[in-house]
Amino acid sequence: LCPTVGVVGYTTGGGYNSLFSRSYGLGSDNVLSFKVATVNGSLVVASADSHADLYWALRGGGGGNFGYVLEMTHRIHRING
Repeated sequence: LCPTVGVVGYTTGGGYNSLFSRSYGLGSDNVLSFKVATVNGSLVVASADSHADLYWALRGGGGGNFGYVLEMTHRIHRING
């Protein structure tokens, strides 16, 4: 509903979707990892096992900007319709 927000903004803002969130969780719940260019210029891959604090923050828990998200790896679901 907001044409100025892309996929990264949607995901890092929590990722609520009125159609699919009840069945598959929030968009941020389905991110497996983020590749981020941090403020100091280093590249970091944040996941549940590596840089878990950054991973948590990027999934909507941090309330700020922690760098540029370059890539995201998502869990996908088959939707039977």
